[in-house]
Amino acid sequence: MKNREAVHKTGRVAGFTLVELMVTVAVVAILLAVGAPQLRTFIQKQQVNGDLQALASAITLARTEALKRSANVSLCPLPASGNHECANAASDWSHGWMVFVDPPSTAATTNDYDPDTDTLLRVDDQVRSASIASNSNHSTITYRANGLALGTFQTFSLNAGEAGGGAPCRQLVMSAQGSLRQSGCSSTTTTTTTDTGSTQ
Repeated sequence: MKNREAVHKTGRVAGFTLVELMVTVAVVAILLAVGAPQLRTFIQKQQVNGDLQALASAITLARTEALKRSANVSLCPLPASGNHECANAASDWSHGWMVFVDPPSTAATTNDYDPDTDTLLRVDDQVRSASIASNSNHSTITYRANGLALGTFQTFSLNAGEAGGGAPCRQLVMSAQGSLRQSGCSSTTTTTTTDTGSTQ
């Protein structure tokens, strides 16, 4: 009898009551309801900042390679198809971009990518922002051998949602010389620019 009683006592397992379980579930639900919007905003900010840094890096690469190679190096947006070609929509960079060495013979005409004559340096097509828009009508940014750029003086607006909808947004601003600075979004940079860029 003693052995049976010992086995019975040691075999008991402590657990939650139904009330305790319901309280726990309710607390978790409240925490999720409060924290989910902040978590979503945090993730969106990280995605926008990541795309901004990638775009800034690509532009910097174009300038660095132009100086190093003493040649024209261009950057242009990709089309929605994802093909390695410059998109016709100059203002829409939401599908990514590519950097390529652009010989003067072709840069002087269309500044478009030609796989037969141009050297592809980088393709960034993993964009996570909902939209990346430029306020310039230039479809291609071209850095010359002296480090100055054509098709500059523009602002890229990176939005995690609809523009003006309150979602996280950042801007990358290019000067007429091709230098970069970052800022928060504002309504003062929405007009289209027609600057022809710096000349050699």
